[in-house]
Amino acid sequence: MNLKNLLVFYVVIGLPLALIVLGVKYHYLTSGIFVQLLFVYIFIYHPLISGLRLIVCNKIPGNKFWNNFIPFWNMKYFEFLFFNKGSKSI
Repeated sequence: MNLKNLLVFYVVIGLPLALIVLGVKYHYLTSGIFVQLLFVYIFIYHPLISGLRLIVCNKIPGNKFWNNFIPFWNMKYFEFLFFNKGSKSI
């Protein structure tokens, strides 16, 4: 999986969220399970994938990876993560 490619990043970030929403829409998931999966997505999955992209693109060193789990820490890399511009390298 090449997280340097912005399109791949969007698919990796968006697909699980789309599957969660579709699961609720077609009544495969209850609202309680939906909320639990949404919290896992927000607090574990998204920071994990965003951190891996930042490391692969040399925006942060590997030892700063855990900082992605601090809420709003990687907002300074928002333009790079989602638009592939801005933010200086290591």
